[in-house]
Amino acid sequence: MTFTPQKLDELSQKVGILSSFVDLGTSITYLADDESKQTILKALGYSAQTDAEIEKSMRLILKQQLETIMEPTFVVKEKEQADFSFYINLLKDCETSNLIWKIETEDGFLLEDEVPISLLQLKEEKEFENKVYQKRILGLILDLPLGYHKLTLEIKDKKIKETSSLIIVPEKCYLPDFFEKGDKVYGLPIQLYSLKSKTNWGIGDFSDLKQLVDIAHKIGASFIGVNPLTALFQDNPDDASPYFPSSRLFLNPIYVDVESVPEARENKLFDEMKSQSAFQKMLSSVRESDTVDYQKVSFLKKQAFNVLFHKFREDNFDTSFKAKTKRGKDFEAFQKEKGDKLKYFALFQTVRDLASKTGGQMLWREWKKEYLKPTSNEFKTFFKEYEQHILGIYYQQFVAFEQLEEVLQKIKKLSLGLYTDMPVGVSDNSAEVWSDQTSFMSGVSTGAPPDTFNLNGQDWSLAPFHPIILKKKGYQPFIDVIRSAMKGAGAVRIDHAFGLMRLYLRVKGATGAYLKYPFKDLTGIMALESHRNQCVVIAEDLGTAPEGFSEEMMKLNAFSFKIMHYQRDWNGLIEPKKYPACSLIATGTHDLPSYIGFFKELDLELGKKMKTISLEQYETHKENRKIEKGLFIDAFLKQGFTLTEDEIQDETEFIKVFIPLVYRYLAKTNSQILLVRPEDIFEQEEQFNLPGTYMEYPNWRYKLKVPVEEMLKDNRLVQIMKILLEERKIK
Repeated sequence: MTFTPQKLDELSQKVGILSSFVDLGTSITYLADDESKQTILKALGYSAQTDAEIEKSMRLILKQQLETIMEPTFVVKEKEQADFSFYINLLKDCETSNLIWKIETEDGFLLEDEVPISLLQLKEEKEFENKVYQKRILGLILDLPLGYHKLTLEIKDKKIKETSSLIIVPEKCYLPDFFEKGDKVYGLPIQLYSLKSKTNWGIGDFSDLKQLVDIAHKIGASFIGVNPLTALFQDNPDDASPYFPSSRLFLNPIYVDVESVPEARENKLFDEMKSQSAFQKMLSSVRESDTVDYQKVSFLKKQAFNVLFHKFREDNFDTSFKAKTKRGKDFEAFQKEKGDKLKYFALFQTVRDLASKTGGQMLWREWKKEYLKPTSNEFKTFFKEYEQHILGIYYQQFVAFEQLEEVLQKIKKLSLGLYTDMPVGVSDNSAEVWSDQTSFMSGVSTGAPPDTFNLNGQDWSLAPFHPIILKKKGYQPFIDVIRSAMKGAGAVRIDHAFGLMRLYLRVKGATGAYLKYPFKDLTGIMALESHRNQCVVIAEDLGTAPEGFSEEMMKLNAFSFKIMHYQRDWNGLIEPKKYPACSLIATGTHDLPSYIGFFKELDLELGKKMKTISLEQYETHKENRKIEKGLFIDAFLKQGFTLTEDEIQDETEFIKVFIPLVYRYLAKTNSQILLVRPEDIFEQEEQFNLPGTYMEYPNWRYKLKVPVEEMLKDNRLVQIMKILLEERKIK
């Protein structure tokens, strides 16, 4: 089996695989190997192991183009629709016919007209498989509202009819009035699981989040940021990464405060369960622990949900499970709203729950044939047999969304509200992929390329969207995910926003390669959903960036994510006035240490210990860290901040004033959004997540040292808030 590299490159380029990329941080050029290209092509549906297969795939692409009248989806900016023109492909024998075009708007209004095909500009003719095809240009003058419309082309005498999605999008993302006026805000980014309180069951929950809203309001914060709250794998609670979800459309019920659920009131069984000595002992243990024990917390909450669901059925439904109360009818309305997506999610989790009890297969691709697709007839019988278990999962989602809605109502007192987080992907072995298999690529996974921090790159084991199928489906799977992340939120962080333009796809045993995504289309939809949900967009643009990416996103009013010590010019750390207004500034992310950890070099010691960096990298980073500390001092002095000689010369003295000075500096920046990390304020030394590790490090488990109830009493928080109020003049 042989192939010509040049032919492989030609096919790869045609579908958007990049043959190389430059790491802008090091100026090193990385080349994609042939195996990566072939594997990615296969995942897209094109064979490329031999020249014959490559030629067949090239012909298949041409055939698909010629036999499709028009693109399956058009994403058109509002101001471009007045001169909207596009290519259509027709057989030559259609040139004497008339073409009827129809547009059905989202609200049901119908536009229609007819034009002789011969009058349409002929661009080219091509013969293929004994047929002659013509490429012509159809131009339309439109004035459609923003939204999701349908465009149909029809040639009645040839019995040809084809419909595409026509999405009219705004020029830019939504901005609230206070940002338009130039106001600057700050808020608290929280890993929800990390909140410690006297009432939660060993993990931060929605009630803790409501308490935090009150705290944020009192200290003048405009928003609270949270980690992704999306559904994980309930049968495997230790797999706790919020960025490795089973579904981005549903919530993780572990965040439900079970004692605040209506069914917990006057519930004898629930009270008896809580009063058992073994239960109380475990509950005390998980509350007092400095880390989240997901196994124990899940065990406790699973018991609670079973008891609560029993009362829910008893109080709200008759013997045939028909609603007899308003709450019961609300539950039925919830099921109807979520539709098949909820059904498939619950079916998937039920199959896994059963498998986990019997030692069965947890990988859905290895399930028996009847379970490989959610639409299988086998599931009709399965649903009846396990109906109560499935309805129990519905109930968990019902109360999770109910409690999240309570948070959203309460957080309206903050000007920006809730800042959510949209993961870049889902596990290949997830409910989301199983429920919609054609929308995702298989055999490859999303990751990061090699860089100075990780010479081997990173494999995130996430299933990437299939860009071709995504477009054929009118981008509906992407719309569902981003709409879910934005619903009720004041801002959303798009994790690894580079994925809107290109994704680095990892290939087992090979280098991997970048695959292009339809940037204009995806960002257009992002802008549309931003306006519809009145949600600010924050593009997480850290890492190996396509050239000009951040600038393009800022033109769309999508905020660039800046980390203080990464922002440098030839004079050191860039001055506050040089920060772009359309940016978010922070000291780090969940993948980086607190600034106390950074200053004490705990991240370097941890990286060496866990072997995520080599000894050579460790030594290099140690030297660089000395320079970085000096840059901080220089930056502070340039701003006129007072530092004693002891503080400048003695690290043990400097560290005492380091965090307040950092936030005074950040408060002065032009960045309109400032993240004030609690782990900085409360001097958290433990890093929440260490990239490149799994269970060998307690990722996503460390709790904040200061309980929610004691935060306002902490002088460190009071000091930082005084600085912010002074420097940002927040009212």
